[in-house]
Amino acid sequence: MKNYDLYGGLIQLQFTESSHRYKVSVDGEDFRPVRGVTTLLDTFIPKPFLIQWAAGLAADTFRDSISDFLNTGKQIDTECLNTIHTASKKAHTVRRDRGADVGTLVHNFIEEYLTYKKPSIPDDPQAAKAVEGFKEFIEKNKPEFESTEQPVYSKKYDYAGTYDAIMTINGKRYMTDWKSSDPAKVYKSGRPTGEVKAYASHVIQCAAYDIAYTEALNLPDDYFDGHAVIYVTKSGKVYDFYNTGVTDNKSAFIHGLKLSKRLKELE
Repeated sequence: MKNYDLYGGLIQLQFTESSHRYKVSVDGEDFRPVRGVTTLLDTFIPKPFLIQWAAGLAADTFRDSISDFLNTGKQIDTECLNTIHTASKKAHTVRRDRGADVGTLVHNFIEEYLTYKKPSIPDDPQAAKAVEGFKEFIEKNKPEFESTEQPVYSKKYDYAGTYDAIMTINGKRYMTDWKSSDPAKVYKSGRPTGEVKAYASHVIQCAAYDIAYTEALNLPDDYFDGHAVIYVTKSGKVYDFYNTGVTDNKSAFIHGLKLSKRLKELE
């Protein structure tokens, strides 16, 4: 468990990394649970692409497993079919957990790299490709970092989170989030165009950190020039997106909070 003093020591924030949960104490009161940014986003931003991804992965696993078994020349019996069925149902959790492990390696490397700890390249080949891509991005763009991996809490809206970085690039200051996943595909008439973009939820996530950070330090609303989402992918390619709709992004998050609150009241 990590403890942080915020708002000049008037607020204490606790973060339990294993469960990724926050607790807050305001003005000396007892600690109480407080929702994190990513948890809040899940309450009002739907993710239908995750359902499609899980369904597609289950179908692929079922097809490939059947094909592999038929290639052995054996006959499929009920026991075999049940085994394949179970594996197909769990395919998305296996892939998700594997991705989370790689993502943790990449995030840990980035955090240590940006705090001058000279981390070693991960042994995992996917993570290794990702961090090499990250290093190339840093070398090419030469961003400056005001701070990294810092917790924030909004007393006004009662939520917490940890932002990845405050980065200045080409003279512009961005609240920044690193992602080890691929960016979103752009579709037209139901078909992928080959172009990519930042996920809306990732942009709004940066806006939430922006709100809490500027509130706690009493900074102007236009302190940040934009919200940056950097996808450091397992293929080694880096996609960087810079959204300058700061006011609209923050407004969207605040309205989302209101929607989340009302939905909870109606449960």
